[in-house]
Amino acid sequence: MDEISKKVLDMYSVFPYPLPTPENRKSTELLNLLRIFCLENQYSLSSKRILDAGTGTGHRLLEVASFFKNNNYTAIDFSSRSLGIAKEIAAAKSLKNIEFKNMDLTVDLSELGRFDIILCMGVLHHLSDPSKGLRNLYKILNDSGLIFLYLYGKLGGTKRMARKKILSLLLGGNISDYEKGIQLVREMEFDAFEYGWNLDYQSDQERNSLIVDSFLHANEKLYDLNDIDKLMSNTDLYGYSIFGIT
Repeated sequence: MDEISKKVLDMYSVFPYPLPTPENRKSTELLNLLRIFCLENQYSLSSKRILDAGTGTGHRLLEVASFFKNNNYTAIDFSSRSLGIAKEIAAAKSLKNIEFKNMDLTVDLSELGRFDIILCMGVLHHLSDPSKGLRNLYKILNDSGLIFLYLYGKLGGTKRMARKKILSLLLGGNISDYEKGIQLVREMEFDAFEYGWNLDYQSDQERNSLIVDSFLHANEKLYDLNDIDKLMSNTDLYGYSIFGIT
């Protein structure tokens, strides 16, 4: 594992995302996306083999697996702590259709077999080499398969990145000083979360994980349309469509 990946892993080992607790919450963003996709494209999400690449604590995938029950799911993440939380939630919901594996997207994934659908939601942009991660996923996608990616956007992220730069300056460039960084975010009232971080947190521990992922992340890359085109051109994917820009 390279140094950037180690830093990201260390971060998530202390601050699992999206929520560091196994309480069952309605994290329905991913479920809603898939339901809309199925309606708009008359696509049947049934009897599919589905991979969630970088599942984190699994809150979002478990809502999908609860609703679209007639599928086989594999959830992978390189954080064993995050996977432990996901397994607790799955057990509490009596879900038997998910297999959890501790794996890194930057290594060969062929041992997993091939999938009809691959979900990689808010993960690829945190890799040290996003292109390599996407190529690894493409290699295990069926010929008629689909990949769903959620990538951070440059335009929608302008305000957040400005605040992240302020924090970096105040921290002397040491963005991984999480304790001090969390204190600064709260003092400056930066924690009015938006987009993927606007979750129903119910404790300081949960709030801190959202703060770290949003403002103190060890590594992230933001994309515009040209960047996305370049990323996709490095694979043999048949084509791509962008259906949400923030």
